[in-house]
Amino acid sequence: MKLGEPLRRRSLVDSTMGWARAEVERGAAGPGAVYVADAQFAGRGRHGRTWSSPVGKGLYLTVVLPETMAAPALTLAAALAAAEAAESHCGVVATIKWPNDLLHSGRKWGGVLAEVMGVGEAAVVLLGLGLNVSQVKLDFDPSLMNAATSLALAAGAPVEREGLLTALLERLEQRLIDFERGGFPSLAGEYRQRSAFRSGDRLTVEISTDDVREAIFREVDGAGRLLLDGFPGPLASGSILRVRSQEAT
Repeated sequence: MKLGEPLRRRSLVDSTMGWARAEVERGAAGPGAVYVADAQFAGRGRHGRTWSSPVGKGLYLTVVLPETMAAPALTLAAALAAAEAAESHCGVVATIKWPNDLLHSGRKWGGVLAEVMGVGEAAVVLLGLGLNVSQVKLDFDPSLMNAATSLALAAGAPVEREGLLTALLERLEQRLIDFERGGFPSLAGEYRQRSAFRSGDRLTVEISTDDVREAIFREVDGAGRLLLDGFPGPLASGSILRVRSQEAT
């Protein structure tokens, strides 16, 4: 499957996920289609959280994929591709905070979201990526200034968005081929190398708003799940609220 055939652009949308969803619903988009916007006024991340998407500052896109790729570890594969694209294009070495937050020096510059829409043969996966590219510190809300960054800030130099988009689609296409052929086990080694967690780190894990626990991280397994001391089994979904490195204990 070739990504970017077609590749459609708009200057402003509510969200690229919403735009792609509308196109699929009217039969104008299928697997391989990519939707890119210069800005979003209702961008969102996991659990409906707002994703700031100022004009010309980031890379905001949604890729339409076949329903056969619907798996919890799909977003992990996409996060790996985005990290590789950032390193190849602008030299920023990224880590991945499970499951799909992209970090540099502990600060977030990107995220991935996947949703299945439709049923049966008409079903597809919408894979959304939001990357902070050109923001400076003052572009971030004061509450996020110590938690967020951009590729330009991380690189210490301007980052050209079109080149980044090309690199991202190339790496994403290859990683999706790997994922389709071998599942997450074919990517697990590379993902673990970029993991923001190390064995022995203490994590604060939110299973739900009413269920927050402390656990010791061991590894990411071959299905993309967290193996944690203190949990009865592998963790397939959730949010990591806090990481305390084992070196700090």
